[in-house]
Amino acid sequence: MRYDGGMPSHLSYSQIALYLECPLKYQLVYLEGLEREGIPSALAFGRVIHKALAGFYRDAMDREPFNLAAFLKAFAEAWENETDEKGVIYREGEDFETLLELGKAMLRAFARTVRPQRVIGVELPFEFRLEHPFTGKDTSVPIRGVIDLVEEDEAGTLWVVDHNRDKLCRTPDGRYRAGVFVVEDPAGRFRAQVLVARKGVGPGEIIALPAQRLPPQATFEDAVGAARAWALEHLPQIYECAPDDVSLELLQDAPEFT
Repeated sequence: MRYDGGMPSHLSYSQIALYLECPLKYQLVYLEGLEREGIPSALAFGRVIHKALAGFYRDAMDREPFNLAAFLKAFAEAWENETDEKGVIYREGEDFETLLELGKAMLRAFARTVRPQRVIGVELPFEFRLEHPFTGKDTSVPIRGVIDLVEEDEAGTLWVVDHNRDKLCRTPDGRYRAGVFVVEDPAGRFRAQVLVARKGVGPGEIIALPAQRLPPQATFEDAVGAARAWALEHLPQIYECAPDDVSLELLQDAPEFT
């Protein structure tokens, strides 16, 4: 970000989040250009996981056959490059190898459970400008960011996906909020879908885990049971939590699950 003493050239989620967390830290990093001593391991690890998932979905968009060994190798190489180029600050009990193995385990679970829908776009940059809340005038400071993934399901619904576990909604007792949503297609067949709510986003901006097409004779109750079983088996693997840490709801209207 360029800063010339006036308005910033643009704002991003990271900048806004840092300002809300600590205005002084924002000033030191973004206004005065203070170099950080190192990158927290969680940030470096998250970047590499994002790169791996972006590669996975780009291959899906290009209809390339999936290769688990190549998927994990690409992650390992990206993790090595990330840690070689920048000083990574590890938390207690962490090091290069433990996070490498953790990432491989997460991506294996991801590959076992996630089946992409029709991929529309991956790592899509966007920009918009805010209006002054009282005058309606353009603030001239664009907000910039990147959409991790846009998919389209069989019903033509677009899903905007953010690959960030820290943005998952939790219940007051700390469990992840997940939901089961069942739809009936024009042919009268049910499809079961598992959704995970996100923090601070509007209706419809939720991550959709794979829809399961059921046999023509399946009932609504069959669809709900299949989705619940899938969620309780696979969500703990994807989000590395105990089954009891998932709060599962039956959704009447998926777009309102926030």
